[in-house]
Amino acid sequence: MPTVHLNDIEIAYQEHGQGEPFLLIHGGMISGAEFEPQIAPFSARYRLIVPDVRGHGASGRGGYPYSIRQWAGDIAALMDALTIDPAFVLGHSMGGMVAQQLAADHPAKVRALVIAESNYGVANDPMMKFAAGISTAVFKLIGAKTAARAASAAIAANPRVKAVMTREIDAHAENAPNLFAILDAMNAYDGRPLLPRIACPTLILCGAQNRLSHKQGREMAQMIPDARLEFIADAGHAANWDNTADFNRVVLEFLAAYDSIG
Repeated sequence: MPTVHLNDIEIAYQEHGQGEPFLLIHGGMISGAEFEPQIAPFSARYRLIVPDVRGHGASGRGGYPYSIRQWAGDIAALMDALTIDPAFVLGHSMGGMVAQQLAADHPAKVRALVIAESNYGVANDPMMKFAAGISTAVFKLIGAKTAARAASAAIAANPRVKAVMTREIDAHAENAPNLFAILDAMNAYDGRPLLPRIACPTLILCGAQNRLSHKQGREMAQMIPDARLEFIADAGHAANWDNTADFNRVVLEFLAAYDSIG
């Protein structure tokens, strides 16, 4: 896997296909491996760039604490290094936070945005803030190894993705400070004030079976000026695995309205 030295670390990334650039940003405690079902269909049409975010996968860790803005800055630097802006950008889960921060801070870099099974943070959502605080406290109490496996079990209900997510998330059990720095960064994020600044066409995707994402999904679709919301049927948080065919179709149809292929 190629790497680029950016800021203070090495950022690893996959590259597939040719055409207009399309960047995929993975969720927390996993890596670009989560997009395995998207690689072939997306790279058939686009130049696909799939980085491992700082602190994840094959990329460097650097110092703590982490933040969503720091991760977005790393992605912006990677885009500069690879000369891939403007690009289409898709972020899933934590990657959706990074993607919305990127679009708000660097509007010229994002041609169109897909925010999949994500949220704008818990700071402005009392119930989610309470739940996140409790779960993080429990994770720190039970230890990194048990916490990583609990997170994997909660997310990976689909047996097709369970092996990938378990392998990826379990790896974080060997580095407790890194695991908890990731959780702390997600819990600290407050992207709600940034949403009206996102100027590019935006697609919000929610798994129809994951009701936890629906409230903020609807709010993001209302607050981002040029956004629409779609639900992926028969899908939960891992929507890109749970209903791969519909997920890929909806994303490609959305991007086709803005690419030069049409």
